[in-house]
Amino acid sequence: VFRLADAVAARDAAQALAILHELIAVQLESPHRIFPLIVRQFRLIWQTKVLLDAGWRPRQRPEDFPAALALLPAQNVAAQLKGWMGPKLAAQARQLSWPQLERAYQAMLECDMAGKAIEGVPRQEMDIALELLCAKLCASAR
Repeated sequence: VFRLADAVAARDAAQALAILHELIAVQLESPHRIFPLIVRQFRLIWQTKVLLDAGWRPRQRPEDFPAALALLPAQNVAAQLKGWMGPKLAAQARQLSWPQLERAYQAMLECDMAGKAIEGVPRQEMDIALELLCAKLCASAR
């Protein structure tokens, strides 16, 4: 599942869809379990981007940027940036502009709503909704 989140964050549509199909068809992973992990990855990217905009760089202590940390939720990405995830998340955050991240969050909201019976939104099977989400997220850079 984490390979899928990485492929989506890297906007590699072919890889993301191949991994998604393998997870659902071969490993019998629930699409309802996959979706929150994709959302989590983009939440980490968003929070990392806030810190990068404040001047933080990998291997620095996020605590040295209190103004940026004040913009993040109480349970934030700071602890994860101290290890090996810091450079990885920083690279992913640098690849996305704020408008691209906004579009990604809109696509994730649409996927969430499509997988539920919400009035005014046509319901889709979650595996189809995830395929569309992966395609939208991977295309968000263009």
